[in-house]
Amino acid sequence: MTGIRQLSASGELGQQPVLAVSSTGRVAAAWLESRLSGCAACETGPAWIEESTWDPDSRSWSRPVQISSPTLATSEPQVTIDARGNATVVWFSAHGVAYASQSSHGSWTKQQLIDGSNDAGGALELASNRKGEMAVSWWSRRSRGHMAKIFVASRGAGRSTWGQSQAIATAPSPNFEDSLPGTSSSALAPQIAVNNSGATIVVWHRTSPLSALLAIAIRRPNGRAWQTRQTAISTGSSLPTLTAGPGSGFTLAWLGDDRTLVTTTVPSNGCCVTPERTFAQGPGELDGLELSSRDSVVSLWGQPGEGAPRVTLVTLSRRATTATSTWAPRRIQSFLS
Repeated sequence: MTGIRQLSASGELGQQPVLAVSSTGRVAAAWLESRLSGCAACETGPAWIEESTWDPDSRSWSRPVQISSPTLATSEPQVTIDARGNATVVWFSAHGVAYASQSSHGSWTKQQLIDGSNDAGGALELASNRKGEMAVSWWSRRSRGHMAKIFVASRGAGRSTWGQSQAIATAPSPNFEDSLPGTSSSALAPQIAVNNSGATIVVWHRTSPLSALLAIAIRRPNGRAWQTRQTAISTGSSLPTLTAGPGSGFTLAWLGDDRTLVTTTVPSNGCCVTPERTFAQGPGELDGLELSSRDSVVSLWGQPGEGAPRVTLVTLSRRATTATSTWAPRRIQSFLS
């Protein structure tokens, strides 16, 4: 895929774009679309979700398709695509958490609800594995006082409907973070991942000036009960980012205070966290991470920091498949941004 292609229609505003890549090289793109009003100071009107797919065989993007109704509350699209080319998009709608699915023939289902409560707060995250099993997480104000709840819903491989959403944890609401010392809104920015055995993990981060506390909720394959634990990790300049694999475990990566890259792994039973591994990159070289995994390789894209107009790709690999096996840097590359 080379060059630049405009997917959003002329005269319309595309926002919040997200991408997902299948193991066969198909790419699903989803974004929020709204009409330009011609007034730079005016707010945009109702928005809807559009999707387009890149076909590696024809080397072209499909015509964008509108998959949601226009509303003022539409936001935060997330997308995934499996090996057969079936894409799924989830988003916040005026009526709750909504989704639509696409078959490999290209047709889309009508939008439906995963959760019909319209009190969703934010931080919508979608994850899937090679089998097509999916899970989505978000935080909601469905609680009393200064607390909010983290919700999760799952969908089995080959199924068209989602299971009932489930509250797995309670955390301080970001609306009150200033009045609660030692908390931050990152406690309500949960990340979710599903490994190829079907285990699901949700991680959220809670910080204080002196320590970093990581909360982990994990559900084993075919299980209904969630096990939640907390563990201390080293402080850093970025929040941990999460992905499934390699093997049966999960990988966390974040930037240390000196911009070094720090990684750790969590086994699929959630019993423990492996000792942290640090890869020195040099102060200021990395500033923000995007973490992705495929088979036995985990890639981390470092965003360019101030005064360093480069993007750094760190590719890590692990030969063994056990959760306690060590990581070794395979390749470090820098690119002009």
